[in-house]
Amino acid sequence: MDRTLRPTPSSLIGDPGFRAFVAGTDPEAVHYWTDWIERHPDRQAEVQEAMRVVKAMQQYQPRPDLG
Repeated sequence: MDRTLRPTPSSLIGDPGFRAFVAGTDPEAVHYWTDWIERHPDRQAEVQEAMRVVKAMQQYQPRPDLG
């Protein structure tokens, strides 16, 4: 994702660094996004929506019987 643009929920969801931030698996991503969110409070709604979707995706368990 080009981080110089105003991110949309969809661009955030597609960003591997943002997904790592949500999962808490990459300290550098956590630091970057925590700082970014603090500096851009006007983007809170987009960030919250993207985080909700990413968390739902992380919990998705495909059913083996659906092939």
